[in-house]
Amino acid sequence: MSQNRPVQLLRDEVARKIAAGEVIDRPQAVVRELLDNALDAGADRIDLHIADGGRARIEVVDNGSGMSREDLELCHLPHATSKIETEADLERVSSLGFRGEALSSVASVARLTIRSGQHDDRPGYELAVHGGSVVALSACEAIRGTRVTVEDLFYCVPARRSFLKRAASEGGLCRTVLLDKAAAFPEVTLRFFVDGDLRLFLPASDAEARLLACYPELGDRKLLSTITGSGDGFSLSAVTTGAALLRRDRRLTQVFVNRRRVWEYALVQAIEHAFDPVAPGGSHPVCFLFVQCDPALVDFNIHPAKREVRFRNLPDIHRRTVESISAFLHASVVAERVLPSPALPSPALPFPAFADRSADMVGERAPAVYRPLHELRLANESPAAGPGVVSNRASNPETAPGIADAEGFHYLGCAFNLYLLVERGDRLLIVDQHAGHERILYDRFRSQGGVQELLVPILVEVDEQEDRVLRERREEIAALGICAERDAPGRWSITALGAAYLRHQDEVVETIREVTRHPKELVQRFYAQMACKAAVKQGDRLDTTGAITLLQQIFALPEPRCPHGRPLWTEISREQLAALVGRT
Repeated sequence: MSQNRPVQLLRDEVARKIAAGEVIDRPQAVVRELLDNALDAGADRIDLHIADGGRARIEVVDNGSGMSREDLELCHLPHATSKIETEADLERVSSLGFRGEALSSVASVARLTIRSGQHDDRPGYELAVHGGSVVALSACEAIRGTRVTVEDLFYCVPARRSFLKRAASEGGLCRTVLLDKAAAFPEVTLRFFVDGDLRLFLPASDAEARLLACYPELGDRKLLSTITGSGDGFSLSAVTTGAALLRRDRRLTQVFVNRRRVWEYALVQAIEHAFDPVAPGGSHPVCFLFVQCDPALVDFNIHPAKREVRFRNLPDIHRRTVESISAFLHASVVAERVLPSPALPSPALPFPAFADRSADMVGERAPAVYRPLHELRLANESPAAGPGVVSNRASNPETAPGIADAEGFHYLGCAFNLYLLVERGDRLLIVDQHAGHERILYDRFRSQGGVQELLVPILVEVDEQEDRVLRERREEIAALGICAERDAPGRWSITALGAAYLRHQDEVVETIREVTRHPKELVQRFYAQMACKAAVKQGDRLDTTGAITLLQQIFALPEPRCPHGRPLWTEISREQLAALVGRT
C-alpha cells in the first residue's frame, strides 16, 4: 500500500508526465494550446490538420512572427515563455498563453516537431522532441511562421490513450476549440482539415459574419444584432438573435473574456436574466458575449486551461450586461407590436413594465386603461345576470359566425376555444387569448397604485417554510401591494390589497403560497402567476364584443409577449396561405 512507502521525490520524467496531464488530457487540449500560440504570434492565417481524431497527428501551420534557433532550444522546456518575465507581469497578462506549459506538456506525451523561421529568404530551423527528449535541432528551408506537428499522442502514456473516445468524437471536440477561437478572432482566416479533407473554411470577416459561418443554424444575418456597452475598466459587445431565435440548450450562450472562451456562470446568468421577459421557460437565448477587460482587473491564472476567470469588478460587468441586453430587447419587442391601420390615429401606448430599465430610459407616458376580466363577457354568459352567471339561452346572437369590424382589423371568430382569428390588411393573425389577457393583467398588476384596506381580513394558514419566507421577504411582499400581518406562527392576516387584486383575492392567497415555496425571483414570479390565474383560459369562449375589446388591448401592448416570454400571436400572409393550399 502507498501509505507504507517512504516519502520521496518523483523522477523528472514521471513528474513531467503528471504535469502534462493537467494541461494535455486529450487532442482538443493540444489544439487549444497550439492555436493560442499561433494567435499570440500575430498570425492572421492558420491551418489546423488532424488525423484519426488527433490521436495520430495534429498539425497547426501559421504565418505569425516565428521563432529563432535560440527560441527553439528553449521552447520545449517547462515554463519557457516569451509572454512574461516578472511576477508583476502576471497582473497584466494580455496574451492567450503565458505559463510556458504548452509545448513542454505536449513534448512529454507525444512526438513533437516544430519548424519555424522569421524570414522568407533565410533558413529556418526544425526541432524534434520525443517523449520529452530532444532528438534533433537543425536548419531547414526558409519559412516565415511556424509549423507544429504532434504525432502519436500519448504513445508513451498508454493508460491515458486508452481513455480517448473514438476518432469522430475527438475530432468534434477539436472542431469546437477551433470555433471558439474563430468566434473571438474574426479577423483571422482559419482552415480545418480532417484526414486530408478540408472540412471548414472561415475567411476573415466581421463578428456577425464569422458567427454565421461557425454556426449555420443561426440562419439569416438579418436575425443578428450587435449590442455594445462599457463601464469603468471594461467594454462589452454581444451578438444575439434576440427573441427571434431561442434554443432548448445553452450551446449558443457563450461568454468570452479578453478573447478567451470562459465558463463564467455569473455572466451567463446575466444574459438569461435579461432574456427572462421574452424567453419561455425551458428555452435559452442565442447570445455571444465578448467582454474586454483591463488585464489588471481579471485573473486567468487559476485554471490550467484558463477556462475559469476571476474578476475584481464582476458586479459592474454583470449589471452593465443586463442593462445593455435588456434595453435592446425592450426596443426590439416594441418594434414587433401590431399597430393600427395608418389611416387611423395611434392610441397612447403604455410604457413596458421592464424590471431592469434605468431611469434615463423611461419617458413620461399616459397610463394604460384596461378593461378588467369581469367586463370581458363569455359567450354563454348573460349580461343581465352579471359576470360569472351562465345564461340558459340556447344561443347568443352576438356569437353568430361572421366578421366584426374594429379599429384597424376584422375579427373572424375563435378557433379551439383559445385562438382569436383576425384579418388585418393582407395578413391573418392567430391570437392566443389567454397569453394576451395574461400580459394585460401582468402589466396592470405591476403598474397599480394605492393599497385599499379590507373590511374583513383574509386569514392564511402557512407551513413552516412559507412562514419563514413571509417573514424574511415581508418588505418585498408589501411592495407587491399586499399588507400581511403575522398573528401567530403559521398564521397570517392580509389586511390590505392593491386595487387590482380586489377581484382576485383567492388567486392572491394561492399565488402567495406558490411563490413562498419557490422564493427565487419572488416579485416577477408573483405577478406572472397572478396574471396566469386571473386571465381567460382555454375553453372560455368570449362573445364578439368581449373578444374585440380584448384584441384592442392586446394590439396596444408595448410588448407582444406573455410574462413567460411566449408570443401573443402568429401571422400568416396572404401569399403564405395561398402557398399552403396550392394556389399560385
